[in-house]
Amino acid sequence: MSRSASVLSDLWPYALTTIALVGAWVFVLAELGYLTSPDVRAWRRLAALRGYAGPQTRLERAAERSPAIRRLQDELDLHRLLAIAGRDETEPAFLGRTVFLALLAFTVILVVDVGSRVAGGFAIPPLAAVLTAVGVVLLRFAALRAAARRRQDVAGRTLGDMMMLVAILTDGRGLQVEDAIRILSRCATTPDLRTLVDGGWRRLIPSRPHNTADLYRAIGDEFRIPQFVFVADALVTTNVGIAERDTYTRVAGAVYQQRLTEARMRSARARILVTLPVAGMLIPLLLLLGAPTFQSISAGLGGG
Repeated sequence: MSRSASVLSDLWPYALTTIALVGAWVFVLAELGYLTSPDVRAWRRLAALRGYAGPQTRLERAAERSPAIRRLQDELDLHRLLAIAGRDETEPAFLGRTVFLALLAFTVILVVDVGSRVAGGFAIPPLAAVLTAVGVVLLRFAALRAAARRRQDVAGRTLGDMMMLVAILTDGRGLQVEDAIRILSRCATTPDLRTLVDGGWRRLIPSRPHNTADLYRAIGDEFRIPQFVFVADALVTTNVGIAERDTYTRVAGAVYQQRLTEARMRSARARILVTLPVAGMLIPLLLLLGAPTFQSISAGLGGG
């Protein structure tokens, strides 16, 4: 009885910490809307699609009033990353979900530790829970950056692949380049380019530029997709009398030439990465082959 009482007295700080974390977890779930009715969430989603601003949660209001969180958002450039990745959530919502997942991982480690200690099994050091929570945060940001980079690559590659078809549609069918790109983007296997040209650019470009060339240049600069800048430069040349067929054909050639250059650079880096392990494997072999010679020289010098 005394042994169990001593075990419980040692574990009560962990129990209180676990209860506090579970309470914080439920509070964050309620603030993020996970406990809200599905009908209410659906109406809010429709209102957001219509352009109406939804009510801010207490977490979002606290994040806007906190200088530290605003500075963190500016340093991480969350607004740009979320827009490029095509995520519908806001910066405070992303940070809130990240904190929620980190607290969940921290709570799970603590619960496992408490259960193991009560059962007389192994003990998990508290540092493991902290490292797990930090790892969850890093994984969230790494996944967001990877999604943004993937969308940039897919949208740019899709736009570059359709330039020959754009040349045909604009020269032979008389379509505007903006309409041709919008039509062809609907034929792509992924919706990355379609959602971008159908209005997704408004997340980083509040007001529409005066012409299509300025719009595509702004998309290329804000979303960091260089293929849009190539098309914008081509649009400027077509406005001064150069044939659209020749212009967009040259754009397609420039895009493929850039890909060839990048492929050659990756091939050179891969060749170096393959050569270094092979060279590292030769060093032990050279040591084995030179060991008898080195031993004979050492013995001769020692005997002399």
